[in-house]
Amino acid sequence: MRVLHKFLNFTAVIASIFVMTASTSAVGSATLSMSPSSTSVTTGDNLNVSIYENGTNVSVVTINMSYDSTKLNCTNVNVASSAFANAISATCASGIATISRYIAPGSTGLNGSQLVGTLQFTATAEGTAQLAFGSNSQIASAGVNIWNGGTYGASIVISAPSPVQPTPTPTPPTSGSGSGSSSGSGSSSSGSGSGASSSSHSSSQSNSVSNSSSITNTSDESSPSMIDNNQGSGSSDENTQQSSNNNENVLGANTESPQASTASKSYATLFALFMVAAIAGLAYWLNKNIRETSKK
Repeated sequence: MRVLHKFLNFTAVIASIFVMTASTSAVGSATLSMSPSSTSVTTGDNLNVSIYENGTNVSVVTINMSYDSTKLNCTNVNVASSAFANAISATCASGIATISRYIAPGSTGLNGSQLVGTLQFTATAEGTAQLAFGSNSQIASAGVNIWNGGTYGASIVISAPSPVQPTPTPTPPTSGSGSGSSSGSGSSSSGSGSGASSSSHSSSQSNSVSNSSSITNTSDESSPSMIDNNQGSGSSDENTQQSSNNNENVLGANTESPQASTASKSYATLFALFMVAAIAGLAYWLNKNIRETSKK
């Protein structure tokens, strides 16, 4: 008996659908709608379009709709959240989608806006894709089609994705190599200049030492000669003559040195003048003593 009762209820639902299909025109104000009714996506995006009915005491809904299969690919019909618990069909392929849902027989019909099902799409090409309800769609209330016949569904604008801007490759700085080259060149030049300066300074010191040695030797050689001459001479004329000869020897020695610098010549001249003054003083003292001795 229970099986027979279910069979009779199912038969009643099917009969209601056939009765609505046989109707030649809509007789009510119930509506069908899609959400979103207008949207924009890019190729490759996924989108969901939900279908709602809005009527009074609704027990059965049959949705027949079309979509542009050249721009949209229907991937699934989701009825898990449908207000109508029982399913007759739920398919989508090749630009046609069908959803048929009903409430349990003997249950109170639904009022107001109710979710029938959701279609899931993938945008495949650029352009505008239109979705529309077919004229054979039904909203049944007590076996009567009360749909108002509005076929407009949704408009989907599909565009190409924005091109990905390439990440600029940073250019390595070139100032580093130039700076290094300049620095190295400067260092080399500085080192060369320093070496030349050191060499010149060493040469100058060597010449100074040589000149000083020459002066010292000349002085050492002339001093014994002057002392001997002073001891062996008893008169101021001979001492004066000997002093002149010694001076000539000193000056001659300085003149004969081809490597003597200007500073060395000046030192030799001062030394000669000092010796002349010393000898003159010594000669004056000896002469004075001789005269005093003669008077006594």
